[in-house]
Amino acid sequence: MVNDERIVLGLLAQKSSSADPHTPIEGVMESGPSTWRLDGSLADIEKYMERHHVTAVIISGSDGRLYGAVRREDIPHP
Repeated sequence: MVNDERIVLGLLAQKSSSADPHTPIEGVMESGPSTWRLDGSLADIEKYMERHHVTAVIISGSDGRLYGAVRREDIPHP
């Protein structure tokens, strides 16, 4: 989730898929998710994903502005 200035506010938790459709977003949102900066290396990001058992990470600027995401399947392997 981002605000009007594209500042990362949170991430929908996995539990959101089984939540009542009338549940407010804040009830299923993970506040302050971990993000990576634009200068993070793909190798370090992949190690982080493996250690933390995640399949994607958010990429943001130092101001918290969303730039995108990296999915494990998008990381090239020689």
